[in-house]
Amino acid sequence: MSDDEGARRRERLRIDDRRAPSLALLRAVTDDVRMADDANPYAPPADADAELDDEGSEWRRAKRNPFEDERRSVLVCVALAFVSCGLYTPIWLIRRQRFLDALRADKKLGMLPTVALLSYIATFGLAFIGGAAQAHEILAVERIVSVAGGILTLVTNFRVAAILRSEFARTGRFLSVSGVGTFFLGIFYLQYKINQGADVAPRLKRKKKRAVDAEPVASW
Repeated sequence: MSDDEGARRRERLRIDDRRAPSLALLRAVTDDVRMADDANPYAPPADADAELDDEGSEWRRAKRNPFEDERRSVLVCVALAFVSCGLYTPIWLIRRQRFLDALRADKKLGMLPTVALLSYIATFGLAFIGGAAQAHEILAVERIVSVAGGILTLVTNFRVAAILRSEFARTGRFLSVSGVGTFFLGIFYLQYKINQGADVAPRLKRKKKRAVDAEPVASW
């Protein structure tokens, strides 16, 4: 290595040493400016109109209407109830229980659908045994269990109607649930109302924006 090349290298090292503090200072100032921009308290909100109440935001985040998954043909329900000799009624209640209990209503189904199904099964079992053995005592018990199961199913149907009525009111759906329809048509009427809930979208309510008092401007 010649003396000229060594001198040029030493000169470049001295220049780099003089520039290093300046570059470090410039980098620090740039980082401070970036952090100040990120934490600017006077920056406008990203989406001021996107504020919804808890119920509205839940529906807004949902990709689809939850009632849509429970849509069924009422005629198919009638046919299944006829083929199963009424056993499909408690089965329908059990299959809808998870959906209904997930709704934000004060009342829940709890064990009602399961007890109703057990009463139907007990009725069929007692009727078969009593008919085969010609035992009038067993048939009498079967009638009592059948009446109790029918009353329990009716109570469960009205519980479903109350849950749907509460959900429709909460989500702004102008849908009514008739007690007369629930009494005479049972699960067929309830399935019809669930289908209506799938057809009608919820009405969202936006939060009222807070009024910010502007600072008084001094007049000169």
